[in-house]
Amino acid sequence: MWLFPLKQKSDVFTTFKQFHTMAEREFKTHLKAVQTDWGGEFRNLSPFFKNLGTIHCLSCPHTSEQNAFVERRHRHVVETGLKLLAQSGVPKRFWNFAFETVTYLINRMPSCTSSHISPLEQLFHHKPHLSFLCVFGCQCFPHLHPYNPHKMDFRSLPCIFLGYSSSHYGYQCLDPSTNRLYIARHVRFNEACFPFLQPSPPSHSSPDPYFSSYPSHASPSPPLNQSSNPTTAQPDTITSTSAIPIVISRVNQVDAARLDVEMSAMLKEQLVKVFSVMKPGLLFQYEAELDAFLEFLIWRFSIWVDKPTPGNALMNLRYRDERAVEMRGKIRTGLEGPGLTIAQKIWYCIATVGGQYIWTHLQSFSALRRWGDSEQRSVVNRAWYIIQRIEGFYKAASLTNCLIFLYTGRYRNLIERALQARLVYGSPHMNRAVSFEYMNRQLVWNEFSVNLLRYLAKVVIRNTE
Repeated sequence: MWLFPLKQKSDVFTTFKQFHTMAEREFKTHLKAVQTDWGGEFRNLSPFFKNLGTIHCLSCPHTSEQNAFVERRHRHVVETGLKLLAQSGVPKRFWNFAFETVTYLINRMPSCTSSHISPLEQLFHHKPHLSFLCVFGCQCFPHLHPYNPHKMDFRSLPCIFLGYSSSHYGYQCLDPSTNRLYIARHVRFNEACFPFLQPSPPSHSSPDPYFSSYPSHASPSPPLNQSSNPTTAQPDTITSTSAIPIVISRVNQVDAARLDVEMSAMLKEQLVKVFSVMKPGLLFQYEAELDAFLEFLIWRFSIWVDKPTPGNALMNLRYRDERAVEMRGKIRTGLEGPGLTIAQKIWYCIATVGGQYIWTHLQSFSALRRWGDSEQRSVVNRAWYIIQRIEGFYKAASLTNCLIFLYTGRYRNLIERALQARLVYGSPHMNRAVSFEYMNRQLVWNEFSVNLLRYLAKVVIRNTE
């Protein structure tokens, strides 16, 4: 993947011509097709593609999903770049350095969609050197002796690491006092200190930049958010001045709920296949009991034993007792905070398993007995009226909760809001176990299989006729 930061959209034509020449000379191949929208910056490319014999594929107006692959890549780069800026405290005016660093890392990271091989290895057939990587925005000490005009100048100065040079095999180091950008190969890093953050964490064991031999890479540094002095203790409660607001992806939470539903449906399908051989139609009579039993199994082996549900585990989420967190004070990451209490777990089971089972039975029983068609002002008719009112109120409350969830990102449903059970990240990496590419392939394959079965059924019917 290549990234070209542009100051103006009119620079697209010149930049693409340079990239086209470089790509054809580097890989000794010709560009066959290009997929873009019909934005103003791409219209000048159409005559250029015609002269080259390249097919210019266009997406429909206001249909960004036809450029889904590029949109996902763009979102991946932007969101990861913003995380680098937030974690290191680097100002947003250096966004191009963060996004170029993200592209550099993505090209060297193993991908699950390509047998855990990095894009760089697939393209150039050699493994990348990961020992060259460092933490973005950390303090660094480049070897500046070649830059010094006088012999008595210091051999190094404290700078800020802003990524990797695209034209050199070296690091980009910013001197905050002069705003000068140095490109150096021999650099020492203090990955526990971020100068743009206020205040900066102490660094008592950082290497001396003036008397070091400047190896190719620094020795391992202590983890982030930890002091390098082992005698310094971290406080149990962090004050509100140092708290960082927690933002949990709404898409991950919704996808987790959908995956839990798919898991329950998959287990139900397997049980139906097994029992259909013994006695056809047996499970159809006890469908509500089967659904409640499967929901109970998922609850028993996940939430009850302090483990995430299958969908939450794939989305790297877990439940946290928000009441205990509010009593203990604010937090910095999504890792702090205890899990659900025993009372919360039991009430969660009663609401999701027992409540849903009772409500389903009540609705089916009232519909079968035709309570709504009975005489007016009778007990049965009033009960039917109350059921309809309760259902309407629940739907209105669910809609309101959904709007609040979209605004705040907390509590997907009314049960989680009532129990104060919030979904937070389970590990600091904040990654999804199911990638967008895998989900899209599954959806496409599912639709293809359904259409193929329908076509085969039509063929069989025609042959029998």
